[in-house]
Amino acid sequence: MYFDVSTKNKSEKPTKFKLPMLGIHNVRNCLASVAIATEIGIKNRQIVDCLYNFKGVGRRFDIKWNKNGITVVDDYAHHPEEIKVTLSAAKLRCPDGKIIAIFQPHRYSRLKELFSDFCKCFYDANHLFIADVYAAGEKEIFGYNRANLVKGIINEGHLGTYSLKNPANLASKLTKIIRKGDLIILLGAGSITNWANDLVEKFKNLRLE
Repeated sequence: MYFDVSTKNKSEKPTKFKLPMLGIHNVRNCLASVAIATEIGIKNRQIVDCLYNFKGVGRRFDIKWNKNGITVVDDYAHHPEEIKVTLSAAKLRCPDGKIIAIFQPHRYSRLKELFSDFCKCFYDANHLFIADVYAAGEKEIFGYNRANLVKGIINEGHLGTYSLKNPANLASKLTKIIRKGDLIILLGAGSITNWANDLVEKFKNLRLE
């Protein structure tokens, strides 16, 4: 992301920044950091260098694979607002290909409390696979599970939504729909990060037309 920052000193030219992370939300976070750093006297050149060399955070748009025409991304997003901004960043990264999202809901209580929001946060994904809820020690809450979430998302107009009953079958399902230029993004705070690593292993010998 490239952006310019102007200070209160109108005589100074705007400072150009480059952040090696995608998403308007990351730019906004950066602006807050830049404002604080400027206020405490850190020079613009130092701020520019720090942001340019920032390596990102694990499981925040973590690119696990970018070969053979496809990109696999692992992301910790498990809240509807996080999901929306992450998928928006995915569109920036992949403007011409398809966005294929896999989501593992985290906690039955969160799914219940934010069910309506979860049903409306995946519109930037062309295809969406919903896995079973990662319970994190909670007991299942009746009516708030994989099947109900799939139904709720479809009812909100996202017709490209599918139920992922067995994560072991994910790679075979994806190979039927992916093409060169597509981006696969796995979303969730549970065991789904392991699925990303498994996909990378299975995609190593994949060849797409």
